[in-house]
Amino acid sequence: MKRRNFLAGMVAAAAVAGCTCNPIAKNEATAEFVAQYEAKEKDNLQLFDARTSQPTVNFFRPMHGVVEQHVMPESHRYGVLVRAVENENITAVMAGTVIYVSHELDETFTIMLQHEGYVSVYRHLGTVLKTVGIQVQAGESIALLGKQPLLEFELWKNGHWVNPEEVIVF
Repeated sequence: MKRRNFLAGMVAAAAVAGCTCNPIAKNEATAEFVAQYEAKEKDNLQLFDARTSQPTVNFFRPMHGVVEQHVMPESHRYGVLVRAVENENITAVMAGTVIYVSHELDETFTIMLQHEGYVSVYRHLGTVLKTVGIQVQAGESIALLGKQPLLEFELWKNGHWVNPEEVIVF
């Protein structure tokens, strides 16, 4: 009963303040959207290694796919090769800024994003959807895979590589 009176009071206060929207409906709709989204994407959001002193960071996966090659630092491969289907959507793993876009000799594209303390690198792209300087949100589309449906994905923190498989479920 107290909860209903409190909510009714909030609606009345919003009406007096000239608000034409219903703040409770918006909050309920937002809560419902968040619950549905989190249920759908729960496997996409991963926590950075909680056993370290690093702050917790959530990463989206760059795409749905299967890891074909793992990190091999001895061969100077600091990322993973992920197989998907042609024209698969590639998304930003965190909010950030596009800092580099390049057309490579193998007729594919590379794009790099600067995040807070991290840089993510996406290679072997067919189409790039963003340009240098553009701000992107986590999960926002940044590119499409090309005819060679392999994404090479690297993650760097403060100049040191991070194994993507330790922080992202592909």
